[in-house]
Amino acid sequence: YNQKNYFPKNNHLSYINISTTLILAGIHALQPEKYKKYKPYKVIKNHHSIPIVVVIMGESLNSTYMNIFGYKQNDTPLLDKLKKDTNFKYFHAISGGVNTEVSVPTFFYIKREPDNIQLLKDNSTNILKLAKNNGYKTYWISTQKEETSTKNMIKNYTDVIKTRKDWQKKKLYDDVLIEFLKHIKFDKKTFIVFHLRVNHSPYEDYTPLKYQKLKYKDKNYHEYKTASYINSIFYVDHIIYSIIDYLRTHQKNYVIYFTSDHGEMLGNRFENWKYGHSQLDINCARVPFLYYSDKYHKKFNLPIYNHYLISKMIANDIGYKIINPNENGYYYLNGVNIGGIWGCLKYKLNQNNVDVVNTTITR
Repeated sequence: YNQKNYFPKNNHLSYINISTTLILAGIHALQPEKYKKYKPYKVIKNHHSIPIVVVIMGESLNSTYMNIFGYKQNDTPLLDKLKKDTNFKYFHAISGGVNTEVSVPTFFYIKREPDNIQLLKDNSTNILKLAKNNGYKTYWISTQKEETSTKNMIKNYTDVIKTRKDWQKKKLYDDVLIEFLKHIKFDKKTFIVFHLRVNHSPYEDYTPLKYQKLKYKDKNYHEYKTASYINSIFYVDHIIYSIIDYLRTHQKNYVIYFTSDHGEMLGNRFENWKYGHSQLDINCARVPFLYYSDKYHKKFNLPIYNHYLISKMIANDIGYKIINPNENGYYYLNGVNIGGIWGCLKYKLNQNNVDVVNTTITR
């Protein structure tokens, strides 16, 4: 059977999409899981590692709507100040998945192939594990809920774990991550992951009033979504800049990476009038990639990157070279299943854009 026939379609009524989706779910439940076998990745230890490595993982942030990438609204005034700083680099990028449960493990397992679940089983490329094995004190500091996929990834390899349930605040914003950073001693090699919540819908719930600069109440749906989302970008601009500013003021020998788990669509024409994420659409995967370091200046030779390439850079910074014998110039955007059984999008990086080859079902 052709699974694409059961996927939701924009021109179908809701009850038709619901019924076909339920049929597809039933088919998958009755079928045994079969995954393609891939050649194992080679993990080679380097002789160098950077003392402080910080990874900031955003949430639902689309680079298309950031002024630093050319958006009309000046919603990144702080990051814009860094444009002339030679320590700062910024690029468009493509995420590895269209929702958090898929994209975050895909990123931290350095997983290129959508159905390569062997990596998740043997943990050979788990960045947290690699960091800990190379003498780093490891942190996972998040304002997100702890999902099963994330818990399995970090539980045995992270010295300090803090997720949404651990913060003693009724109204929780991402500023707590900045405050936590100020109390880290950095007395040994340190690897930190900050996982943000801002930019997740409903956007106004995770954006303090101070940053809600555009009026969104009493607007039509599209205007409400757009204004409240842009407000959330004002806030994430503050969060990212504050982390960079603190480290460049108080520490030496560090690298900072920022990207987002996936993008977000705001119902515009170029997005085919779609909203949100969790849809197998390249517009769900458009994310920023920001890099800052006081002394480790890399040669960035691509105009656009993706999660797979970024996570390989991080592995190199903590002391490991990752060699994937399965590489062939193509990359994948995974659907809403970490094993690829709900579809994936195959693409190539080409100059300033992405050439989508096809959308396939890997099962």
